[in-house]
Amino acid sequence: MEMPRQPNISAPNESAMIPNSPATMFLGIAEFEPFCHVNFMWKEISLDEKPLFDSWFQRFPCRLSDYSFTNCWIWNEERHYHYMVLDHCLLIRYTDHGETVYLMPVGDVDTQIFKMIGKNAMRAVDENRLSTLRPYFQHAEEEQKHFDYLYRFEDLLKLHGNALQPKRNLIHQFEEQYEWHYEPIDLNNRFKVSAMQEKWISLHPGDAALQEEHVALTRCLKDFQALKLMGGCLIVDDQVIAYTVGELLTHDTLVIHGEKALPSFKGAYQAINQKFLEHTSQVAWVNREEALGIPSLEQAKQSYHPARLLKKFKLWPSRQPS
Repeated sequence: MEMPRQPNISAPNESAMIPNSPATMFLGIAEFEPFCHVNFMWKEISLDEKPLFDSWFQRFPCRLSDYSFTNCWIWNEERHYHYMVLDHCLLIRYTDHGETVYLMPVGDVDTQIFKMIGKNAMRAVDENRLSTLRPYFQHAEEEQKHFDYLYRFEDLLKLHGNALQPKRNLIHQFEEQYEWHYEPIDLNNRFKVSAMQEKWISLHPGDAALQEEHVALTRCLKDFQALKLMGGCLIVDDQVIAYTVGELLTHDTLVIHGEKALPSFKGAYQAINQKFLEHTSQVAWVNREEALGIPSLEQAKQSYHPARLLKKFKLWPSRQPS
């Protein structure tokens, strides 16, 4: 089957660039920082940097989930993110198993950047920028386990077609079997959502990858308001049994940072997936992020038949990737 072409996002719509427009205010940016500021020092990220990061990501949008402040912040305990602001770009680096790794520059590229990078690798390189960045490195490879899963919003919302009939059946069973209701995540129920996440991870002892994800999702929920996220949860008997957390990644793409459901409630995963979108302003695309190399996550993401996988490349200068 021919895969749909990815729309051009190099020039977002005008509202995405106008201070105090809905898209801008959603990201919490009242005014754009001037892009001529220079700070030749690496700094640890903190919540105070969210407006700065958001302004750069708004100016140079990318559909890869790596390029959001939330993603950097919630994984910071594991990866120790640092950043530097140059004349025309934002540089971000982190630690992966003891090695320093760079994200692709957010903004314009010049040779000065690659002198700073030295012999380190660059990861999460967008396919659209590969031709620009590839000449500065000797080696490149696709990192398939880190590909993001991109879906049409309408497909996930309506679940049309025979291929998604099982999803519709599970949602119907959930709605018929339980007395449930949907609530947006807010200060009144956030602690119940966090308690559900703790219960969920207790059902998966000894899984290192899920434990790392749990740390990230716990931070996501803890700083939900400061990160200006949106989310929803399903309530049964005054208990949160499923939740989703996301945000606007670009002007036309929603990213889902986390989604969990208690396995004892059949159809809860399928229900929260759909109900969250029913209570969210519709855009063109939904990025449900990568599968983290977890087979169960990969199977779940594939079962919704993504419109495409967003490729990510690793570039490195002279040594073999770890």
